[in-house]
Formats: sequence, structure tokens, C-alpha cells
Amino acid sequence: MSIRTTALAASALTLIAGVAQADVVAHWTFDSEADFLAGMVKDVTGNGNDLYIKDGGTVTPEFAAQFSSDSFNTPYVNNGSVKFNGGRDASNSQAGQFFQTMVDAPVNAMTFDDGYTVEIMFKLEDVYDSSVNRWMGMLSRTEKPNGDSPATFAISNLGEVQWQTQDADREVERAVWSPVLFTPGQPNTLDFIHVAAVNYEDAAGWHVDMYINGFLGSRNIINPDHNGLAAYPDGLTNVGANMWNNGIGNYFNGWIDDIKITDTAIAPSRFSYLPEPASFSLIALGLAGLTRRKG
Repeated sequence: MSIRTTALAASALTLIAGVAQADVVAHWTFDSEADFLAGMVKDVTGNGNDLYIKDGGTVTPEFAAQFSSDSFNTPYVNNGSVKFNGGRDASNSQAGQFFQTMVDAPVNAMTFDDGYTVEIMFKLEDVYDSSVNRWMGMLSRTEKPNGDSPATFAISNLGEVQWQTQDADREVERAVWSPVLFTPGQPNTLDFIHVAAVNYEDAAGWHVDMYINGFLGSRNIINPDHNGLAAYPDGLTNVGANMWNNGIGNYFNGWIDDIKITDTAIAPSRFSYLPEPASFSLIALGLAGLTRRKG
């Protein structure tokens, strides 16, 4: 068992920083109000992975998604986000709107055998209510036979970001975690956060690292025999929900500004959106001391 510092792990990825943008297979920027009002979010790569709005549970106005002008200020063209309002109704039943690809969207069938990078820019409410929104999903794949998602980005009941996947051979399921970013019931002082899951191979094997605002922040790592993602016949890609109780649920409550999926591991220098260094010094301090443990 060896311990590697975050600096060493980050340097292992710098060699692939120059990969061409053609490897971006899906990119949703959520910045068109006209598209949102038409019930969709376009895949700006032109690869045909457009998203379409869906209702989960009984969607009354308080659970409906909304277009928002609130977005992360970047040098890129991004004029908005989608505010998701998932939660629980008076009977404690889950409700919310989410987006989903069509069955024939190319991203659904990809297994990413050569690695991947999944990036999300998101923001939560002023207070994270884990009693209502625990395990809410930002991005997920459906559908594994037992009802679990073969891949999901979610917010845990403790306020961590979790990336959980099943490998392309459908044999290994693992999760990688951030530190606690949102203490349940306490004021949330964080604005938009960029999170990335990077699946790559080095001399020790295959791994998945999680980056928070460009800092390597994995609390756990996925073991060396885990590469790629499982894909299931007729499986779909969801934004704003994940698999729960053998169906779609755990609807997101917060803002999603950008999601990008790349079919190789990329370095932080190629991440879509990174805040100015001074704007996330607290996160940096929290992640700087983390180490990674590999078998």
C-alpha cells in the first residue's frame, strides 16, 4: 500500500492536456432560455445528445424547474443556468423535473474504455436540507437491472459530492468522494462549484480522481481494475435526477450551469470552467492536505 500526494497525482495528468476538443462527446451549457421554454437543452457539440424535460412524481409549481440568469462568470459564452427544485411533497413523496436524453442518443451507448472526464458546474441553495434532498442526483445513467445507476454524480446525506460507477465489464462498482462541502442545516457560503471525475490509466493501473475547482480532492479512489462505464440496452442519461427505488428519483435542488463529458482523461488545464484562485481559497485549504491511497 502506498501513499501519493495530490501534487504527484495531478502531474500524472499533465501529459494529456493537449488532446483535441473533438474528444468532447456531449456538452450542455443550459444558457438558452428559448430552448428551455421549448422543453429541451441542446448538446452544443452537435453530436445528438439533446436533453428533454421530464416530470418526476407529481410536479406542482414549487417543484418545476426554471430558467435562471444566475451563472458562473467565465470567459466562455454562458448566459444562464437551470434552477432545479426537486424535493418532497406533503406526503413525503419525491417530486421534481429533470432532463433526459432520447434512447438513441450516442452518449448512452458509450463505455469509455479509454477513460473519461465528466465535469459539472453547479450551485446549491443557501442551506442544504439533507432531510429533503439527500442523495439528490446531478447526472446519472440508467438502467442497471437491480435499479441502481451504473453512473451517478450525487450529493450525499452528509453534503459530499459522490461519483459512483459500475465498470464497463459490469463487474465492479465503486465510489469516489469529495470532502464535506455542504454541512446539512448550516449556511452554504459557496457559489458555483466545478467538479470533475477523471478516469485514467497510469503505471499502477486504472483510477478515478475527483477534482473540486481544479484541486484534486478524492476522499476515496476507485481501484485499478475499474475503467470505463457500463452501458445498458435502452439506457438513458439523466440530468437533475438519479436512480432510486428501482426508478428515477432523488431530484436535484439547485442550479446546474454546465455539464461536459469527454471520452478521455483530461488535465485540469482543459476543464471548462474554473473560478479565479482567490474565489475558492477555502476549498483549496480544505483539499490541500488530502492524500490518495492506492493498493
